[in-house]
Amino acid sequence: MAGQRATDAPATVTVVGAGITPIPTLAGASAYAFAELLGLRQGIDERMHRAPAFYGIIALSILVAIAMDFVHISPVHALY
Repeated sequence: MAGQRATDAPATVTVVGAGITPIPTLAGASAYAFAELLGLRQGIDERMHRAPAFYGIIALSILVAIAMDFVHISPVHALY
C-alpha cells in the first residue's frame, strides 16, 4: 500500500503542475496581444503603475477563466 502511494504522489504533482502552468502563460499572451492591438504600454518588465491596462488584462483574463470554471464552461467548447 505504501509503495503504491509513493508512486502516485509524483504523478499527481506532475499532472497538477501541468494543468496550472498554462494559466499565467495564456493570460500573459492575451495581455500582450490586446496591448499591442490597442497600442498600450506593455511588458512584464514594466512596473504596474506604468502599464496598468496590461496588468488589468492579465487579471481580467484570469478572472474570466475562473468564472468559466465555476459555471462549467469548457474552454475547448468556448473556442467554437
